Amino acid sequence: MTPGHGPAGQTSSSPFEVKLSSNKISSGSSVNVELKPKASEEFEGFFVQARDVVNNVVGTFETLSDDGRYVDCDNKAQSTVTHAKSNFKTSVKVKWNAPSDFQGKVKILATFVTDYSTYWVKVPSSDLEVVKDLKTDTTQDVLVFPTPEPEAESEPESEAEPESEPESESEPEAESEPEAESDSEPEPGSSGSDKKPDLYLDCGSSKSCLGSPRGCLADYSCQLFASWKKLDTSGFEVELFTDVGAGRYVALGLSEDSSMGGDLVISGGSPTEAEMVWNSGKSTPAPLSGVRGVLDYKVTQSDGAKLCKIQTEEIIGGGDKTRDLNDNHHLLLAGGPYSAATLGYHVGNKVSTDKPLALALVTRVGLGRGDLLYRLHGALMLVAWLGCAGSGMILARYFKKTWKGKQFMGKDLWFVLHRSLMTLTVLLSIAAVILVMVEAKLDPLALPSLRLNAHPVVGLLCVLLAILQPIMAALRPHPGADRRPLFNWAHWGVGNSSYLLGLVAMFLAGSLAKANLSTVSWWTWILVAFVILHFIVHIILSIDMARSERSAGVGDTDTGPKMTIEEEGGGDKDRSSSLRVLTVVFYMLVAWAMVIAMITAVFQV
Repeated sequence: MTPGHGPAGQTSSSPFEVKLSSNKISSGSSVNVELKPKASEEFEGFFVQARDVVNNVVGTFETLSDDGRYVDCDNKAQSTVTHAKSNFKTSVKVKWNAPSDFQGKVKILATFVTDYSTYWVKVPSSDLEVVKDLKTDTTQDVLVFPTPEPEAESEPESEAEPESEPESESEPEAESEPEAESDSEPEPGSSGSDKKPDLYLDCGSSKSCLGSPRGCLADYSCQLFASWKKLDTSGFEVELFTDVGAGRYVALGLSEDSSMGGDLVISGGSPTEAEMVWNSGKSTPAPLSGVRGVLDYKVTQSDGAKLCKIQTEEIIGGGDKTRDLNDNHHLLLAGGPYSAATLGYHVGNKVSTDKPLALALVTRVGLGRGDLLYRLHGALMLVAWLGCAGSGMILARYFKKTWKGKQFMGKDLWFVLHRSLMTLTVLLSIAAVILVMVEAKLDPLALPSLRLNAHPVVGLLCVLLAILQPIMAALRPHPGADRRPLFNWAHWGVGNSSYLLGLVAMFLAGSLAKANLSTVSWWTWILVAFVILHFIVHIILSIDMARSERSAGVGDTDTGPKMTIEEEGGGDKDRSSSLRVLTVVFYMLVAWAMVIAMITAVFQV
């Protein structure tokens, strides 16, 4: 702990001190440590570690700011923290984590440096006593699964009850029955105990942990769990847990980027051997032959749950794929159906880290946003093409005469509603494309991806045509111009083509891997129902409009198809509008009910 520069350290009393938030903690817990001056001095550098009574380096540290960086002393990860910046400091705070299997006295020692030649070495804190006050079952050879066995602790109370006998002889007998019942009630295996299960015991102290679903580490309720730590000798230990073991796998993917693709995956599916697969991100993960770097693999199963403990070398791999566990990696924890070394799709059972992690360092793992941007993309597209586009097109085709003379801000009401709905469709579609490009860039448009599912290219063509529509509308010829019929047909064709492509893209999304909708069996059927609804509404409105025109003796004077933007409308005011209004209101209510149901599915899978 002596700096390798300048003369010998100072022998005078240190103007700095090491303060602890507590002088007594339990095994596996932590204490906050502050390096600070006794008065107003400042220090430039520091070096802090914990030592037991026989001078062994013990425990691990966590930095609480960007002032420190880790140093591995005695080949122990995060056993020491030193300064990361050369600025002068008045306070540095770190956290020290006691090992779960350690009891005894510890001192936190710090070296303070004020300049090149002035420093104080091994300035001690007050004694820190680490005691074993957690009632942890140590009689088992393997880790206990997350649901802890209850402990009957009320028996001493029932034994003490007879002391009240002088007051009433009958009361103890009447009260002892409920006590015996309360002892036996937790037996089936309740999670009411606040004792930390062994699986989670060292998370954040001697190992790093990742769990699914989000937030499960806080209440020890993970359906999928992974932990890792660097061993004192060499190599790593990885634990993989799934609460449903039969016919299922749990796997940890190591990726060099956040997009997940080109990942080496450690799988705990087999009961006899560790398997490694390569996830290209574009097809079913392929098993790797000739697995290398696995030193030991043990599987324990209990109450349907499965725990895999894997010891590895620092470099692992199979075939021509390898990963150095000393490097930083994005991590993905996933689980799903397993059969004969084949990993089924995880169907939403996954979680990833928010940044690349060094597996050798013990850290509190932050979670990435997962597939949130994909879900938002889907929600925006559903609102745009099921909720807005269809209604906007119907208003343009059938309501020019229905609302003839009704205006809003100097424009026909049908035109204002049509333009608003179609503008919203375009804006929502553009936002949805931006979201998916932020997440996946242009990878979905790669040929291997398109061979699996054409959704990306179909959706992109839909959006490009939708963007073209308002541009064409802004450049449309004046009514009566020679080129007006050409515009009418082009506007009709581009609009309908875009809408058709949008519907096809939504059908394809049901089988898209990233959408996680393969378990939503009614996805396709609800889209079929919408198409039928859209078709029937068009038939009803077309028949009603034709009947109305015949009864009024008025022909359609517009040139070109009906589905166009025309602010001026045409002909006399249509007095037979009630059916159309009721029909379009019904259409919009049903369409939005479908949109809400499908968005719910998008965010629940």
